[in-house]
Amino acid sequence: MRLFCVWCFKFFLRSNKVMQVALGRSDSDEIRKGLHKVSKLLCGDAGLCVTNISKEEAQRLPLNTRL
Repeated sequence: MRLFCVWCFKFFLRSNKVMQVALGRSDSDEIRKGLHKVSKLLCGDAGLCVTNISKEEAQRLPLNTRL
């Protein structure tokens, strides 16, 4: 298993409305194709984790552990 540093990830923890505006609320104002769909899913206590590793690698990481 490869070791990952904390620098491989970016975490965005802002109010949902701010993140929705940043991602785009509709397909006409989104910054990348399809991101307005993500903004519709933000509710309650939500945050975004952005990384450049593959989906499969990210799912194998123990992100639920406390440091």
